[in-house]
Amino acid sequence: MKVALLSPFGYPIAEPFAGGTEAFLFRLATGLLKRGVEVVCYACEGSDIPGAEIRTCGVGRQAFVPSQHPGLLSIEQRMAFQAAEDAAMLAALTDAGSDPSIDILHNNSFSPIPFLCSSGTRIPLLHTLHLPPIKPDMVAAIRLCYKSGRFLRLVAGSQAQAHLWQTYHPLSHVIYYRFDTQALPPCGLTHEGTLAFAGRIDPQKGVEDAIAVAAAVGKRLDVYGGVQGPQTGYFQDRIKPLLQKHSNVIYHGLVSQAALLQGLKQAQALLFPIKWNEPFGYVAIEAMAMGTPVIMYDRGAAREMIVEGINGFIVPADKPEEMAAAVEHTAHIDRERCAAYTRAKFHISISVEQYLELFNKLVSSTSSENRSSTFLGRATPSSRGISDVSLHRFGE
Repeated sequence: MKVALLSPFGYPIAEPFAGGTEAFLFRLATGLLKRGVEVVCYACEGSDIPGAEIRTCGVGRQAFVPSQHPGLLSIEQRMAFQAAEDAAMLAALTDAGSDPSIDILHNNSFSPIPFLCSSGTRIPLLHTLHLPPIKPDMVAAIRLCYKSGRFLRLVAGSQAQAHLWQTYHPLSHVIYYRFDTQALPPCGLTHEGTLAFAGRIDPQKGVEDAIAVAAAVGKRLDVYGGVQGPQTGYFQDRIKPLLQKHSNVIYHGLVSQAALLQGLKQAQALLFPIKWNEPFGYVAIEAMAMGTPVIMYDRGAAREMIVEGINGFIVPADKPEEMAAAVEHTAHIDRERCAAYTRAKFHISISVEQYLELFNKLVSSTSSENRSSTFLGRATPSSRGISDVSLHRFGE
C-alpha cells in the first residue's frame, strides 16, 4: 500500500516540531514505514521524514505563516495568504490524483479545499481533524459537505474533539495521538522538585498561568516552546516582562525532542493550563511516559489522558490556585507506574494498526465501486455516504 499524507504546509515536518500536527505526521509516517507501507508526504520545504518521499509542490518554509497576528493583516494580505494556500492544496490534490501508485490520500490540513474536493477524487480521501471547530472556512466547508449529502470520512484525535464536531458533521472514528514509547529513555524515578511547561508560546496554551503557579508554590519553572511569527508581539509584551520579573522561570525556547524529554523527566510535574479545547496534547503524554505527572485544566481531552492519582490530576479550568494546590499531591505519584500506564496505552503501534485497518477498508470499498467520472486527472467513484465504511469507534 502507498499512502499520501497531506500536511498543512505551514511548518516543516521535522524536528524540532513546531506543533502537535507536525509531530503527529512524522510519527504516523514513521510507524507506517516500519509496517512496510510506502509513504508520500505533501509538506513545505525543510520537511524530513527518513524513508518517506517529500513533495513540496513548490511551497517554501513557512510560506503560509504571517509574520504578525492574522487580525493585524489587511484584507488584501489575508486574501493573498488564502489564495496561495488554496493553490498549494489544489496542486497537491492534483498531483496525488495523477499518481496511479497512490492508494489513499490522508488529509491533515486546515484548508477547506480537501474537504470540498472529497467527492471528486478516485482515490479514497480520509480526513483527520487536528483542530476543534474554530477555523471558519474549514467549518463552513465541512458543514456544506454534510448538508449537501457529500459525506466525509472524518477522524478525531479524542472523544472530546469528536463531540465538538458532531454539530457540523458526524465522525466515525477516534484515534488517539501516540508515539514510539519503546524508543524512549528510562523514566525518571526521582525528580528535581521543579515544574515544567511545554508548548508554543501562545495565549491559548496558558503559559502565564503556569508562571503564576510556579510563583505561588516557590518552585523553578522550565518553559519549553517556540515563539511562532504571529505571537512575537505577545511574547515581547506579555511573557518577556514576566521572565524578567520571576528569576525562578527559565525559558529554553524550542528544543529537540531528546532535550525536551530530558527536561520533562527531571520535573516534579508538568503544568498544562490549557486555555482552549485542546484536541489532545502530545506533550502531556510525553511527560507522563517519562514518569512525570501532569496537572491539567479540565478542558479538551483531559479526562481521556489522565487517571487521577496514577499519572496526574485534573483541576477546574482557569483556576491557577487549584493547580498550585495540586502540585503537592504530585510528590506522591508512583512515577514508574505513571510511565508504565502511559507507555502501554499510548504506543504508536496501536494508532498505526487502527489507521491501517481504516485505510484497507476504504481502499477495498472504493475498489468495488463503479469509477465512471473523472476529476483532478483520475476517475472518481459515485457519491456515497459514510455508512459505507465502518462506524465503530476504536474501543477507547
